[in-house]
Amino acid sequence: MRKLFLSFNRLLIALHDKALSDEDLVNGLYCLGATYSYVMDPWSWKEGINDVDSIFGDDRQRGRDAHGKLAMMLVAALRDGRIVWRGDGDLYHVLGKVNAMFERNGLPAIQQPADMLVTADDIRELVRAADIPLEVC
Repeated sequence: MRKLFLSFNRLLIALHDKALSDEDLVNGLYCLGATYSYVMDPWSWKEGINDVDSIFGDDRQRGRDAHGKLAMMLVAALRDGRIVWRGDGDLYHVLGKVNAMFERNGLPAIQQPADMLVTADDIRELVRAADIPLEVC
């Protein structure tokens, strides 16, 4: 089943644990809670430990390699219309953007107001309630 990724942190953990295939990443849809600028370069976001270094611990090179692979997959997802981002100052996703991504990828839209602001948990529940054929990760 096609995957819908909602969390950058959980995505990194799955990569660390080798729980995802390349096919999962290539075919996945992405509606991450993290912003584009953080996901693409977590090392420049702020001083201290970032998600990549935190999850991969002492194996920082493996973490950087996994992040590089993920970044390439996300650029492809952006090109293919399989990802939506929230803005740097936004706390929520706008459901209309999520629905547009679903429709571009042959999935039904969630029947709620397009201007509805949603969190990852909201999206998870709405996808489940609408019986959209996605494995929400």
